[in-house]
Amino acid sequence: MRILLCTFLAGCCAGALLADVRSPYGYDSHLIRPEEYPHLDRELALLGDAGTGWFRTGIRWDFLQKTPGKGDWDFSVYDDVIDKALAHGVSFLPIFHVHTAPRIQVEKPELWCDYVRRCVERYRGRVSHWEVWNEVNIWATAADNENKMSPEDYVKVLRRTYQTVKACDPQARVTSSGFAGIPYEYIERLYQLGAKDCFDIMNVHLYPGMRPEGAIDAKLEKLRLLMAKYGDAQ
Repeated sequence: MRILLCTFLAGCCAGALLADVRSPYGYDSHLIRPEEYPHLDRELALLGDAGTGWFRTGIRWDFLQKTPGKGDWDFSVYDDVIDKALAHGVSFLPIFHVHTAPRIQVEKPELWCDYVRRCVERYRGRVSHWEVWNEVNIWATAADNENKMSPEDYVKVLRRTYQTVKACDPQARVTSSGFAGIPYEYIERLYQLGAKDCFDIMNVHLYPGMRPEGAIDAKLEKLRLLMAKYGDAQ
């Protein structure tokens, strides 16, 4: 298992061990949102000119289907984003995510897997990595969050997603949720529930509050030791 390290500082993310792209550095962006989409060409050109290898944003189910699980699918915005990104030499790290259908990812697994399958099959060969949810540990603890997922719920979603992605594109790589900080207890519980074989890359978000840099090294070492405890050493 490798570690994908995403460090968010003023919107930037640095990815470690993604050697199959021209640069491990990327940018967390919201290019699909109405306020940013009109500037798509300019933003992607700037990313490409800067030597950026990645940009990361959600491949939101509720953007593809207005009512998740019902009605027609519309991939036109993502088609446009991915085509233009690749033209500028920038790879897309999409996040499987939905905001408007509480717990559909847990309670309607057949619909969730259909959404995953449609995305992977459509972008096979153009998207190489897929992230499963964003900062699930924060979602898990927010009392007013209807989409929150406990480790028990998340490992089910992670397993189903991993199996669906690999069935559609065996070469694709699946990252865990980009955890906010390094939630050791949450991650350990996932391992206890059998998550080891449900993702290819451990994905954590390190924020400015984790400075100084020496503290980051210590925290990552603690994560490596936790992974090794469950037979998932690098």
